[in-house]
Amino acid sequence: TGLGARQIEAYRQNCWVEGFHFKRVSPLGKPDSKRGIIWYNYPKINQFIKDS
Repeated sequence: TGLGARQIEAYRQNCWVEGFHFKRVSPLGKPDSKRGIIWYNYPKINQFIKDS
């Protein structure tokens, strides 16, 4: 992949998108701020609650 082991680990820990929430990161795998930003996908959460 051309990425170092630490870069791959950073991507695995930071660059993720899942159904209910996702985190914004820079192309280098670093969070935009020191705390990072997490948004919740409310339409998907509401759909999950309806379906359960």
